[in-house]
Amino acid sequence: MSGCVFPFATGQKKKVLDYVTRQFKRYIKNENPEGTKKSYLKAYGDIFNLVWMNCIQKPDEHGK
Repeated sequence: MSGCVFPFATGQKKKVLDYVTRQFKRYIKNENPEGTKKSYLKAYGDIFNLVWMNCIQKPDEHGK
C-alpha cells in the first residue's frame, strides 16, 4: 500500500489496514488457526477493493 497512487488520505489508509487486520484475526480464529497474512490475502485478496470502494462511496464516514 505504500506505493498507492490513488489520492486517499492517511486516515483512509489507516482505516483500510485496520479493517484488514481485524478480518485477518477473524480468519485465524474461525477458519485457519495456522494461517498467515499471505494465506489470508491469497484467499481473500478482494478485501482491499471492497474497503477502498467503501471509502470512495462514503468518504465522510472514513475520515480524511
